[in-house]
Amino acid sequence: MATSLPEEDVMFLRLASLLHRIAPRAVRRSSGVSSDKFDVSLMVCLLRHFTDLDIQDNLPSKTIHTTAADISRIKLYRNYIVHSDSGKVTEDTFLEIWNCVVEAIIRLLPEIKPEIDDLKSSSLTNVGDIKHVLRLEKELEKNNQHLSAINHKLETLDIQHNNIRDISD
Repeated sequence: MATSLPEEDVMFLRLASLLHRIAPRAVRRSSGVSSDKFDVSLMVCLLRHFTDLDIQDNLPSKTIHTTAADISRIKLYRNYIVHSDSGKVTEDTFLEIWNCVVEAIIRLLPEIKPEIDDLKSSSLTNVGDIKHVLRLEKELEKNNQHLSAINHKLETLDIQHNNIRDISD
């Protein structure tokens, strides 16, 4: 039995799917990370700590098209969607986020464009699709909790590393 969702819900689910299913592959490709189990947040954390990429916590200028800027865009909007309390976005917000994230993804991984086009035009009013996206959202939240623990461990390791370096100097 098909259920119809309000358009704001559908747009939110499209963004969640874009940022959960497609964006991680683009971030993996530009970073050289090959694990299929890493979500965007974990990859960004690892890239920030173990590469020279200058990943920001603010939205980069629209004119900056570096790998770090594109990963920063994906990270920022992924966090916006994951931490949304409403589960809805307006059409203007959808278009702003969708266009920004899609452009970033395509710059990082151009061959993924057909999959993005399919996602934008696919019907999310099917109950199976909706349940799949909702499962993805729950999985995202679990990944966030796991990421927080990893972040804490990385910070501890970084402090220990700096202490050891200070002692050695």
